[in-house]
Amino acid sequence: MTVTSEAGTVDTNMEITTGEKKSCWNCYKLFAIELAITSPDNKIFCSHYCASVHIDSISMKCPVCGNKFLKQDGIIHKAEYICSEACKQGEDPLRSPAPPVKSN
Repeated sequence: MTVTSEAGTVDTNMEITTGEKKSCWNCYKLFAIELAITSPDNKIFCSHYCASVHIDSISMKCPVCGNKFLKQDGIIHKAEYICSEACKQGEDPLRSPAPPVKSN
């Protein structure tokens, strides 16, 4: 493409794309839909960085076991979000139950 102005003629060699574009849910940048990254809650992002910023904002750490989980997948128990039914029962899913203590 050649552009002519008062400063003279310039060959820009710019490629013009006409495909579908979307706006990034995090930074609002317009980008080609073919490059989209979709999060677990079906939001569309321009990069892995923007997707990870969003996922961090909707993730929580379970107060019982310490696992990281999406808030939308959690369970409300005693006014706080926990990650699973096992944590609701007070069990830590990462640890096996302690062996019973033998008495003499």
